[in-house]
Amino acid sequence: MKRLIVRATSICAAYVGFTALAMSPVMAQTNERVPLTLEEAVREALEGNHQLRVDRAMAEVAGAAERSATSRLLPSVDLQSGWVRSDDPVAVFGTRLRQGAFTQADFDLNTLNRPAPLTDWSTAVTATWTLLNPAGWAGSSEAGSRATAASWSLQRSTEATHLATEALYLDLLRTEARVEAAIRAEEAAQANADLFTRREAQGLLTRADLLQAESDRAHASAVKIQAER
Repeated sequence: MKRLIVRATSICAAYVGFTALAMSPVMAQTNERVPLTLEEAVREALEGNHQLRVDRAMAEVAGAAERSATSRLLPSVDLQSGWVRSDDPVAVFGTRLRQGAFTQADFDLNTLNRPAPLTDWSTAVTATWTLLNPAGWAGSSEAGSRATAASWSLQRSTEATHLATEALYLDLLRTEARVEAAIRAEEAAQANADLFTRREAQGLLTRADLLQAESDRAHASAVKIQAER
């Protein structure tokens, strides 16, 4: 219910903005009004809708959670590399032993006690893959469902905003057309009343005809005021 209230408020705010843009007397008098196309109205509504921002962020979070849960089920490869340089007799002896690089000269007592510095590179690659992981598969499935739900929610919110904006925009165009038609009708009724006034003064029409013309003019003015409201 709270989400519906927020969206309704946003839609009402958009309607007020459209109406202010279309009906502003200052802009109408100075001829500075810039028409807002339907595409522009929809784009501004989508960019300025705070609820859409929340839904978009929730969809991104759900998608990241799904990728994280799925990655735990995939094979992993670890690469370790090390570098050692030492002249410690024990370290040098052990390194040469691991490398299998002993020569007859290496067994000289002086060489064993005071070896030259030796550099050793080591690299290890480890691959792991846990096939039997019921909890992991269940977590991945749940995360996927949450991501799908969030994506659908975002899509519905986007479509609802698009349709609501389009409806308001078309309603504004209809209102503008009604106002324009009412203004023209009032002008025509006023011109008709002026004509009847001259002809009544000339004795070509009766007082009743003039009163009917005045009544039509008053009705047209009332219709215009209602349309402007």
